[in-house]
Amino acid sequence: MSIRADKISLQIKKQEILKDISWEARSGQLSVIIGGNGAGKSSLLKVLTGQWKAQEGSVHYGNKTIDQYTQAELALKRAVLSQQIKLTFSMSVLDLVLLGRYPHVIHQVGRKDKEIAMNMLEKVGMQDFAKREIFSLSGGQQQRVHMARVLAQIGDSSKAQALFLDEPTNSLDIHYQHSLLDMAKQVAQEMKLTVIAVLHDMNLAARYADYIAVMKQGQLIQAGTPEKILNATLIKEAFGVESVILEHPVLNCLQVITYYS
Repeated sequence: MSIRADKISLQIKKQEILKDISWEARSGQLSVIIGGNGAGKSSLLKVLTGQWKAQEGSVHYGNKTIDQYTQAELALKRAVLSQQIKLTFSMSVLDLVLLGRYPHVIHQVGRKDKEIAMNMLEKVGMQDFAKREIFSLSGGQQQRVHMARVLAQIGDSSKAQALFLDEPTNSLDIHYQHSLLDMAKQVAQEMKLTVIAVLHDMNLAARYADYIAVMKQGQLIQAGTPEKILNATLIKEAFGVESVILEHPVLNCLQVITYYS
């Protein structure tokens, strides 16, 4: 089902963070939110996931508002990979991924949960690290393990509707940036999920996004397919840089070259 924001406005300490945002992300698609620092991208994501409540407007999961779900029900509806994840104590990689299964567990973690966890570790290329302590891994490796955790949360749930990724490519090398976003797009298509990601890299957005929303100073200034909205005028408005938009010489997508003058 689609995830829809209807006239969302958010204030924090009397500062307007989001201003009258209406936007819809559809199932089976990877929708990407881009914009400069302080544009409100992560704030919008927090409202869409239910972590923050907007003063005005509403968030809809299909035909129901997010307020109509309990926290337990929401945990089955959507999974969230946050930008900053702080662990207070170490645990094995497998145990961390199994945390994603807890919304599904009635009494204790079972064989099926462990199979799903290992399958998701394999998807992110971390299956050989299952017994390692999470703090012994690099930042990029830890990010991949957390991706496996949120995938495990929605791994076999017929109730799952959405996957939210807040700057998921941070700390990842180029190979795993592409691998993770390719995986996110596949998950959207195969499971008919609504996948929403916050990204900084316009070329990653152009390569993988089915739909892009561009934000500036808490407002949604443009939304549409990469081919329809990515142009030099919009990039100048949103990011304050000049750009040249080209057809990628190999891939069937746009390539954005930016420069400052």
